Amino acid sequence: MVAYVIGEIDVTDAKRYQDYAKVAGPVLAKYGAKALARAGELVVFEGEPAGGRIVVLEFPSLEEARRWYHSEDYAGPKAIRQEASKATFFAVEGV
Repeated sequence: MVAYVIGEIDVTDAKRYQDYAKVAGPVLAKYGAKALARAGELVVFEGEPAGGRIVVLEFPSLEEARRWYHSEDYAGPKAIRQEASKATFFAVEGV
Protein backbone atom coordinates (compact mmCIF):
# COMPACT_ATOMS: atom_id res chain seq x y z
CA MET A 1 0.00 0.00 0.00
CA VAL A 2 1.41 3.41 -0.91
CA ALA A 3 2.27 5.96 1.76
CA TYR A 4 2.44 9.71 1.69
CA VAL A 5 5.01 11.77 3.53
CA ILE A 6 3.84 15.32 4.17
CA GLY A 7 6.29 18.01 5.19
CA GLU A 8 5.49 21.48 6.48
CA ILE A 9 8.70 23.43 6.03
CA ASP A 10 9.60 26.95 7.13
CA VAL A 11 12.83 27.81 5.29
CA THR A 12 15.10 29.98 7.43
CA ASP A 13 18.16 30.00 5.12
CA ALA A 14 17.15 29.96 1.45
CA LYS A 15 20.69 29.62 0.11
CA ARG A 16 21.48 26.63 2.32
CA TYR A 17 18.10 25.09 1.50
CA GLN A 18 19.10 25.13 -2.18
CA ASP A 19 22.03 22.89 -1.20
CA TYR A 20 19.52 20.47 0.32
CA ALA A 21 17.36 20.50 -2.80
CA LYS A 22 20.35 19.53 -4.94
CA VAL A 23 21.17 16.40 -2.93
CA ALA A 24 17.75 15.25 -1.71
CA GLY A 25 16.30 14.25 -5.09
CA PRO A 26 18.59 11.32 -5.85
CA VAL A 27 18.07 9.90 -2.35
CA LEU A 28 14.29 10.15 -2.71
CA ALA A 29 14.48 8.39 -6.07
CA LYS A 30 16.55 5.56 -4.55
CA TYR A 31 13.67 4.83 -2.15
CA GLY A 32 11.00 4.99 -4.85
CA ALA A 33 9.57 8.36 -3.83
CA LYS A 34 7.65 10.56 -6.20
CA ALA A 35 7.07 14.26 -5.45
CA LEU A 36 3.37 15.06 -5.76
CA ALA A 37 3.54 18.64 -4.46
CA ARG A 38 6.45 20.96 -3.69
CA ALA A 39 5.93 24.52 -2.54
CA GLY A 40 3.02 25.31 -4.84
CA GLU A 41 0.29 27.77 -3.95
CA LEU A 42 -1.20 26.97 -0.54
CA VAL A 43 -4.88 27.59 0.13
CA VAL A 44 -6.00 27.14 3.74
CA PHE A 45 -9.66 26.23 4.08
CA GLU A 46 -9.69 25.84 7.85
CA GLY A 47 -7.30 26.38 10.76
CA GLU A 48 -3.89 28.02 10.82
CA PRO A 49 -1.69 28.02 7.72
CA ALA A 50 1.45 25.94 7.77
CA GLY A 51 4.77 27.77 7.70
CA GLY A 52 6.17 28.30 4.24
CA ARG A 53 6.36 25.21 2.04
CA ILE A 54 4.26 22.07 1.88
CA VAL A 55 5.78 18.94 0.36
CA VAL A 56 3.87 15.75 -0.44
CA LEU A 57 5.88 12.67 -1.37
CA GLU A 58 4.47 9.31 -2.43
CA PHE A 59 6.39 6.17 -1.43
CA PRO A 60 5.68 2.57 -2.46
CA SER A 61 4.92 1.72 1.19
CA LEU A 62 5.02 3.10 4.71
CA GLU A 63 7.99 0.85 5.41
CA GLU A 64 9.90 2.33 2.48
CA ALA A 65 9.13 5.85 3.74
CA ARG A 66 10.53 4.86 7.15
CA ARG A 67 13.61 3.34 5.54
CA TRP A 68 14.23 6.56 3.57
CA TYR A 69 13.81 8.93 6.52
CA HIS A 70 16.05 6.91 8.83
CA SER A 71 18.61 5.87 6.20
CA GLU A 72 22.29 6.74 6.11
CA ASP A 73 21.63 7.95 2.55
CA TYR A 74 19.29 10.68 3.83
CA ALA A 75 21.28 11.57 6.98
CA GLY A 76 23.47 14.13 5.18
CA PRO A 77 20.68 15.83 3.23
CA LYS A 78 18.45 15.80 6.32
CA ALA A 79 21.17 17.56 8.35
CA ILE A 80 21.39 20.28 5.67
CA ARG A 81 17.59 20.67 5.67
CA GLN A 82 17.52 20.91 9.44
CA GLU A 83 20.18 23.65 9.34
CA ALA A 84 18.22 25.60 6.73
CA SER A 85 14.65 25.19 7.98
CA LYS A 86 12.23 24.23 10.71
CA ALA A 87 9.91 21.43 9.70
CA THR A 88 7.30 18.88 10.64
CA PHE A 89 7.20 15.63 8.67
CA PHE A 90 4.69 12.83 9.00
CA ALA A 91 3.57 9.83 6.98
CA VAL A 92 0.18 8.31 6.33
CA GLU A 93 -0.81 5.16 4.47
CA GLY A 94 -2.78 5.61 1.29
CA VAL A 95 -5.78 3.67 0.16
